[in-house]
Amino acid sequence: MSELRQRAPRQEDPKHLAFVRTQPCCIRGCRRQAEAAHIRFACPAIGKEYTGKAEKPDDRYVTPLCPYHHRIGIDSQHANNEAEWWAMRGLNPFAIATELWKASGGEERAATPKPVKQPRKIKARPPRDKRKKIQQERRKVREAGIEFVIRQGAELTQDDWDFFYRCYERTYLEHGNAPYLSRDFFRCMARDMPENWLLFVAEHKGQPIATSLIAVSARPPCARALFG
Repeated sequence: MSELRQRAPRQEDPKHLAFVRTQPCCIRGCRRQAEAAHIRFACPAIGKEYTGKAEKPDDRYVTPLCPYHHRIGIDSQHANNEAEWWAMRGLNPFAIATELWKASGGEERAATPKPVKQPRKIKARPPRDKRKKIQQERRKVREAGIEFVIRQGAELTQDDWDFFYRCYERTYLEHGNAPYLSRDFFRCMARDMPENWLLFVAEHKGQPIATSLIAVSARPPCARALFG
């Protein structure tokens, strides 16, 4: 059985990248301002593994290349087999990267232990305050004369379904969209799965003003689970 190994966190060093960008392009005869070009292919001699497309190499493995030689030219590093591209130019990118890593102080910074960042403390609101706020909101609802009616399954009337769909449709239209579900969908639900629907209706002076429809699962393992 092959050994499973946890990949080490990617080594990042913004100061080193900034230093590399101050260098001229390392291709002979080119003196254009460089970008920090990461080296993706492997070098077992120094422990550098191949870096996949969805990953990015450590910042220590970078060379100074101008935009043309790095990524936008027809014969750029990105447009060719990377190892062959460097070999054709007679350059060892890892030697260049190592020299710059030492020159920028990256090697020294990497050896210095980094301070452990303490997690930010989140002050939890006392449960009493939360209960008090809920009680205040409920009192405001009662004082406004709003009452709630709860119906489920066969208790839901055609008027209940029609009112719910008007509210549902209006919510989408106010956001500039068409309703995702059609009225026919809810007709089918009322006909075929009435026991799986729970309706809350807010009423003011006997008139419905708001509603919420909840799907109820009556089957294990989600018995009586609610889905808003």
